[in-house]
Amino acid sequence: MNTFITILSFLLALSIGLNFYLVYLYTGKVRDADRDMIADAIEEGIIEIKGKAKRVKEELQDVGSAVKEVGNQIGDLPSAVSGKTRPGRKKK
Repeated sequence: MNTFITILSFLLALSIGLNFYLVYLYTGKVRDADRDMIADAIEEGIIEIKGKAKRVKEELQDVGSAVKEVGNQIGDLPSAVSGKTRPGRKKK
């Protein structure tokens, strides 16, 4: 019985929220220039979030390549501690 009441309460709250949203769209309090039932502010926010996510992805790729380079350089530490010369091209 408690599950039924919980589900019914959730559906009621969802229905009330949807009705308020539709009334605001109809009265013009929420802008929707392209008439797709999604508020323009939400569409702009989604575009902004996608741009930020793309930038974060690029930065994470840069961090990954930097960590890989650190891993490659760690292999040179034991020879440096033992006093061996540095591997690679000779300085002119």
